[in-house]
Amino acid sequence: MDFASDRSDKETYAALKDVTAEMPSDACFVFVNFSRAYGWRQNRHLPAALALAKTMMLDPDPLVIEGFSFDPVSHFRSWKEREQKFRENQLRHLLAVSTALKESGMKTLAEQAEHLNKAEILTRNCRKWNADNLRKFKKSSALK
Repeated sequence: MDFASDRSDKETYAALKDVTAEMPSDACFVFVNFSRAYGWRQNRHLPAALALAKTMMLDPDPLVIEGFSFDPVSHFRSWKEREQKFRENQLRHLLAVSTALKESGMKTLAEQAEHLNKAEILTRNCRKWNADNLRKFKKSSALK
C-alpha cells in the first residue's frame, strides 16, 4: 500500500484501519521507516493505525523476501515518477477535452459528449462520454 508521502490525513488512518481489520491473524504489516533513515517527516496518523496490527518496521535498505529482491528506495522513487506521469497525463487529458469542447461550440452536455466520442477522446477510464459523466468531469475539473 503506497501513500503519498506529503499527505498526513485521517483517510490514511481509516484505510490502514480497514486493511488491518481484514488481515489474517498470521499476517504482518511491513512498514518502511523512511523518517528514521532520512529524517523525513513521519505521517502522524501512521503509528496509531499500525498499533492495530502486528507490524514489522524496516529500514529502507534493500532486502530479499522469499527469493525476491526489494529495494524500498527504488520502489518509492519509481512510484513518485509514475505519480508525476499520471498527473501530467491528467493535465493533457483535461487540455484535450477543454480544447475539443471549445472548438465544438456545442451547448448541451449530450451534444458535447457526442462530439468528444466522435473525436475519439475518451474519459480518463477509457469509456465513452455521456451527459452525466461529462457533467461530473466538468464539475471536478472546474470546467465551465
